[in-house]
Amino acid sequence: MPVTNLRLLILQHLPHEPAGNILTWATINNYNTTTLLVPSHEGDFPPLHSFDLLVILGGTMGAYEEDRYSWMQQEKAFIQQAIDADKWVIGICLGAQLLAAVLGSKIYPHHQKEIGFFPVYKTDAGNQEAALQAIPEAWTVYHWHGDTFDIPAGAQHLLYSQGCNNQAYRKGKCWGFQFHPEVNAGLLNDMILFEGDELQKDRYVQTADEIQSGFGEYNNGVQFHAILDKIVKA
Repeated sequence: MPVTNLRLLILQHLPHEPAGNILTWATINNYNTTTLLVPSHEGDFPPLHSFDLLVILGGTMGAYEEDRYSWMQQEKAFIQQAIDADKWVIGICLGAQLLAAVLGSKIYPHHQKEIGFFPVYKTDAGNQEAALQAIPEAWTVYHWHGDTFDIPAGAQHLLYSQGCNNQAYRKGKCWGFQFHPEVNAGLLNDMILFEGDELQKDRYVQTADEIQSGFGEYNNGVQFHAILDKIVKA
């Protein structure tokens, strides 16, 4: 049975990084969405009774940079409140790192960046996870990150890549994805436009042309929709 009347609260950190395929999924299912651009938001966060699923998007910030970003401590406190209220919580890239930090993990710069289309692989726990049954053993996804995190205590480590071991985890109703399964054409183009200075060719950093070419073969929007369907039914 499909979930009905689901209400999403989306925490966005950069104007050019919206929720992409998550918004498509919400539209297909007639779900209600509210988006908050956190760095420019003033005042309290929405009341906990106003949403069922909290989605925390990416950004160029580090989840450990509270001294640099005055809003970050308040956002982390709100994420903790959502967890305590038994909401579904999905973190993507920076969002996965913020969620991991709230769950007690360390966030830190990785020894290499991972930018472009590279496969992630299921761990043993990932093979047992019902929400991941729709994806292949080697699932090519879009990455754009330079930081990483430790898997939170008590969480299941679900996915890894050759460039970065900790790619996805689950702890109860909390899910973290280091990569960008929400990417669509507009989001990809804007990330290249606004963040393209990071595209210094390396082992796990593709050029803009390679990224654009990789997107031509990318169909993981539908696969991520299947994951989202499973998450909100769990």
